Amino acid sequence: AFSCKKSSEDISIAGKYCEDWDTKDSNGYRFSNNVWGKGSYQNGVDYTACITVTDAFPSETKIEWNWPLNNGGVRSYQEIYVGRKPWDSKGTENSPFPIKINNLKEFKVEFDLDRSYSSNGYNIALETWLANDPDGGQSAITHEVMIWLHKGSDPSPAGGNGNSANLVLSGPSHQVWRNANHNSWDYTAVVYDSDYLAGTVDMKLVLNEWKRLGWVSGEEYILDLELGAEVV
Repeated sequence: AFSCKKSSEDISIAGKYCEDWDTKDSNGYRFSNNVWGKGSYQNGVDYTACITVTDAFPSETKIEWNWPLNNGGVRSYQEIYVGRKPWDSKGTENSPFPIKINNLKEFKVEFDLDRSYSSNGYNIALETWLANDPDGGQSAITHEVMIWLHKGSDPSPAGGNGNSANLVLSGPSHQVWRNANHNSWDYTAVVYDSDYLAGTVDMKLVLNEWKRLGWVSGEEYILDLELGAEVV
């Protein structure tokens, strides 16, 4: 398991943040009110999306939203993360990323989550981006790897689940989805068949299985680790 070191310069960020792309760092983590798929919708008129944090951040973080129905695609991925996403100019402080898959000693993610919304219209997912160059930005992306801890009837993962992955993880049964040509990168998702909201996911096991299957080479850089809700 990895941890993030607290910076001596950390100040309180406690509060409720409802503006598009509100972003703050503390305790080695970052939250982002990520509304990348909002389209022409206007915040405060057509939808609301908020993140509430306390001085215990990243613990006790609350994510809320209210979007119009039937938008036809992912609207937001309000999230907490560590590292540097491909679109970021700067990563979080004292991050264990980037690191090559082949250099991983351990990569276990522990979580304890609650959900109060009905089951459909969103997922709760871990995500990590892989790249051939840690400083190459979006053009260097090779893979998007997701772990769906909650799935309703919508959204659905990209690609299909008819593949040869043989993956044994903690938690409920799961399926592995893959789209080798999703945008300009390879998309994979481990999708649990029922909620897995408290426990551990061994990301090294996942990436080693992708390596066995030839889906990754092992020389890719892991850029970050994210946790959020994809809302449609």
